[in-house]
Amino acid sequence: MARYVAKHAFDPQGRAGCIALAAGDTVVVTDSSRADWWIGHRESDASQSGSFPAAYVQPAAEAEAPPQEVEPAAPEPELAPRAAPAEPPASPRCVAKHDFDPAGRAECIALAAGEEVVVTDSSRPDWWVGHRTSEPSRTGSFPAAYVVPAPETEPEPEPVATAPDGALAEEERERVRKAEEWAAEQERAAAARAAAAREEQAARQEEAEAARAAQAEAEAQAAAQAEAEAKAAEEAKAAALAAECEAVSQA
Repeated sequence: MARYVAKHAFDPQGRAGCIALAAGDTVVVTDSSRADWWIGHRESDASQSGSFPAAYVQPAAEAEAPPQEVEPAAPEPELAPRAAPAEPPASPRCVAKHDFDPAGRAECIALAAGEEVVVTDSSRPDWWVGHRTSEPSRTGSFPAAYVVPAPETEPEPEPVATAPDGALAEEERERVRKAEEWAAEQERAAAARAAAAREEQAARQEEAEAARAAQAEAEAQAAAQAEAEAKAAEEAKAAALAAECEAVSQA
């Protein structure tokens, strides 16, 4: 298990199977098999285990390292998975693939998964500048790894009787279904870990009780042996005294 430090606050907003993080919290990671979501618990509360975004934490050794002499102009959180720098997009239109919460950073904009973004500056490999299509007046920075190029669409010649809304609804239902399955899987895993912890605690309690019972039995046996030895000594003393009296009377 590895120790990490939360770089940003994370609010699960009621999502089952997730844990809340505060910036600076020490987190013990127990499962990092997924690239974007890890499982672990806060070091201060090992009883509460759950999922959190891997991009929101960094290795504890990096957090404890002394600051560099020259710091970047904008915060640059480590994004997970740590991949090669994002290539500048061929088109300024991108789509957010993850939610991004700027956590109060004024120079950043919030993103919601699936939201269309217009990139206006991709000169930096890890942080780009742009605005949401729905709010062109609000421009800010966001992690380049959190967006992908928007799929190119061909102009439709004539409106036809299609059901795009139904297709989108079906896609949304499928996305929700997968998210619910993943959340249920996390809940089952958390329940299994909790059950295993309870079983381990019960086993330790049984071992402790067995040890106490064995100690009590040993003490009882020692007391009984001491009592028997004292009684034997008294009987031997009485027999010696009787023999001495008989010898005196015969003399």
